[in-house]
Amino acid sequence: GSGAGMRAGIDVGWGAVLVTTFGVTVTFVPGGTDPYFGPKVAVLLVGVSVGLAAHVSALVTRRDRVVLPRVAVAVGAYLVAMAVATALSVSPVASLIGRGDRHAGLVELVAMLLLAWLVVVHTWRQPERLAQLVVAVVAATGVHAIYIVLVRIGIDVPWPGARPYTIPIGTMGNSNFAGAQLVFSVPLMLFLRRRARGPRAERAWIVAIAVVLLALLLTDARGAVIGLFPAVAVTGLVARSVVPRWSVRAAVALSVLAVVPVVAAASGFSWGSGSPGSKLLNNETLTSRFVYWKGTVGLVEDHPLLGTGPDTFGLVFPRYSPREMTGRPVPVDKPHNILLERATDAGLLGLASYVTVLGLTTAAVVRARRRLRGVPLALLGAWSGALVAYLVQGMTSIDAVPLALDGWLALAALAALSDPWVLCARSRMDDVDETEAVRPVSRAVTIVGGVVGGVVVAAVAVVALVPWVADLQLRTALDLQSAVRVGRARPTEMAFQLDAAIATNPIDPTVRIEAATATAGLLDSTSISDDERQALALVAAGWSDRALAQVPDDIAARRASAEAHGILAGGDPVARAATEQRWRQLETLDPYDSTIRMGHAHFLLDWNEAVVDDLAPARHAAARALVDDANALTDDSSWFTWYQVAQAYERLGARDEAIAAARRSLTIERARPGPRELITRLGADP
Repeated sequence: GSGAGMRAGIDVGWGAVLVTTFGVTVTFVPGGTDPYFGPKVAVLLVGVSVGLAAHVSALVTRRDRVVLPRVAVAVGAYLVAMAVATALSVSPVASLIGRGDRHAGLVELVAMLLLAWLVVVHTWRQPERLAQLVVAVVAATGVHAIYIVLVRIGIDVPWPGARPYTIPIGTMGNSNFAGAQLVFSVPLMLFLRRRARGPRAERAWIVAIAVVLLALLLTDARGAVIGLFPAVAVTGLVARSVVPRWSVRAAVALSVLAVVPVVAAASGFSWGSGSPGSKLLNNETLTSRFVYWKGTVGLVEDHPLLGTGPDTFGLVFPRYSPREMTGRPVPVDKPHNILLERATDAGLLGLASYVTVLGLTTAAVVRARRRLRGVPLALLGAWSGALVAYLVQGMTSIDAVPLALDGWLALAALAALSDPWVLCARSRMDDVDETEAVRPVSRAVTIVGGVVGGVVVAAVAVVALVPWVADLQLRTALDLQSAVRVGRARPTEMAFQLDAAIATNPIDPTVRIEAATATAGLLDSTSISDDERQALALVAAGWSDRALAQVPDDIAARRASAEAHGILAGGDPVARAATEQRWRQLETLDPYDSTIRMGHAHFLLDWNEAVVDDLAPARHAAARALVDDANALTDDSSWFTWYQVAQAYERLGARDEAIAAARRSLTIERARPGPRELITRLGADP
């Protein structure tokens, strides 16, 4: 009985690893504000808890030792650095559980490391089992690739309540993430092609690889395409049987040529855009990465030892953003380089420990390459190539949950194959049947252990599902916001849904921030009464101020707080002065956001309408200066921003400037009625 229980525990644990690996890649739940990464984190947490419960069950019935790879020492140092950085973070709550739809906190890191550890636990004795992990990754990538091809040729897979913004690029939700997953799997598919039995099977794998490469090209993910060449080259250099020699030479040559776009971007050259495939050749995105990195260096210089804490880059970066960031409509929440991300999350200590992990792994692979033969050597080449693909694409991308998991899985697989401490333990392994190492366990212990394990797994499942439920409630509230704007719903209905989302997930400050932002977004609506406006301002102020207690530097929360307190201030000069200070703090935190200056200007103009005093001319002049600054900061990335500038100038009585800004808005999007109506209202020709 004990032997059967031990084997069942091992099988369930390894099965949980495989299912989790597959599920994290393919899972997404359309309809919410976070359809991709929240559900993926839920799958990760549940899968890890099942795998750990099964492993503990196996350990209870077996006299076994835990083999610790040498690289685990460096991984432990990295984890300690991240934990200390979390404790000292600018926002410990955000660093612990992660922010927004990135979920890159300490909790997610621990879950990924535990899954990677389970990979080592289940494969160090029999490294050939890693072929099953290869199949899990490739199967998930196959679903992902097919979805990309279907969407790109116009055959979308429908789902209830589908909305345009929830139609994904594959199952990852972003073209760069989609390309990264595809290129990560190519070396693994080359291993499976090498293992194919018979010409038909080999041809089938060639077709499968071609489909993945087609999907990769369709994503236009340049970082992933560049990563393909060194990944194939390293796979062939480590295991010559996996990649033909001519392919290795070609991959090496193309790897060298891939440096050209980087050099071109560094020198300021750009191929432009507009022609087929131009997005793949255009290096404007890479040029923008250099701008992000420039600001990130300043951030690291000010927080060198332990950074600002995991997943807090977006909170701190605006004050370090270079002048070239002016007008960007989407906030930058990551440095778009995984090494710089380590430095901002946990400082130079975190970066040094992570680089040590990579160095120890590389040294182990080089040594083991001379020692391994057959399938283990082929697996060593495939996982080495996959790790290189992850690292190269990560030089211009971010570490979202599924991609970060890919990196840790590759490191775990290489540890099981090549780590010197693991190889030493495997060489000394007694050649005995597993059942001989079984310790007798009573039925009562087995039952109690099963019940406890089941409760733990169920609790983790509930905790993992809570953010998803809150996200769906938040999505419903945002739909009601749109209905309120056109008079088809009342603000109380939206506020009820927002309050329900906060009650469902009270720990995550992101929910309160989204609720405050949605509520503040209605404060200028003409479809609500003055009493409703005051009530909305009150709840928005409460939600935003509570969120700021957890995430002090969040721009969205600070802006919602400033807008809400501006309504609540009325004619009270003390309250107005306090709100004025809130707007000035916002400008300090994000000096190049033109919309903040316009919000500040509208607040000053509202003040003049509410209070007539000797300072009114000074406030009007200050508002004009703010709008002039916003006009200078705005570029052509957003028609709506220019429309906002036009509205601000109209309110200031600056007719010519308002018309010019509205016409600038129309040059970006001609079909927008708002700018056209403004120009007509001012007596000019659109």
